[in-house]
Amino acid sequence: MAKVYDFDTGTEKVSGDQFLENHKGRFEDVMLIGFDDEGDVVFGANGLSTRDVIYLLERIKFEVMESWD
Repeated sequence: MAKVYDFDTGTEKVSGDQFLENHKGRFEDVMLIGFDDEGDVVFGANGLSTRDVIYLLERIKFEVMESWD
């Protein structure tokens, strides 16, 4: 797993590591959710409260569902 896909086209983009490298320096606080190489869910966050994490999850969920055709 550990691959990044475009939500609109479903095409494979860059690896998770390359995605992070491409966005280096862009974020002050960050939350990561994904799959490791063995398919296990991995989660991490820095500088975010529980409230921030829940807000981000709900906002992203809404935006993804709104853009889904």
